[in-house]
Amino acid sequence: MPRLENWSVKTKGNFPFAVSMPYLNGDVYEDHRFKDGSNISTSTISGKLGDLIVTKSGTVYTLGNPSEFCERNFPNAKEDLLRVLNPVSSPEKERIVCPFCGQGVK
Repeated sequence: MPRLENWSVKTKGNFPFAVSMPYLNGDVYEDHRFKDGSNISTSTISGKLGDLIVTKSGTVYTLGNPSEFCERNFPNAKEDLLRVLNPVSSPEKERIVCPFCGQGVK
């Protein structure tokens, strides 16, 4: 399962009309689409599945350590992020795809 290290939460949108559309930026590991350690930005976060992050594209990520900046300025960033995210709904669960085999995750 893809894992993000050195991650931080970013938002998409332009002030003053910004709509909070959070996504993650970090170094990805164990994702066949990228070389380990590649810095990526995910699609918008849809919610959580337990302690996993689910994005709009259906990719599921585990979170490793946050970036130094993130941890320094937002202690307990991982726990706080998981606390505020809503669990994904059933239709969103149907879109979750295993990054290794391409099969749907139930």
